[in-house]
Amino acid sequence: MEKKLQSKYQKLCRNNPQSKVELWSMDEHRLGLKPIQRRIWADSK
Repeated sequence: MEKKLQSKYQKLCRNNPQSKVELWSMDEHRLGLKPIQRRIWADSK
């Protein structure tokens, strides 16, 4: 995947020298995760 991504990025940069090209990525296993809220009971002294 990294080799393909790098070659696609370089090709885009060559074909569009006047444009700013940015490369973004994300962990695939984190795409579907939702934040979990929990209540914590603590003694307030």
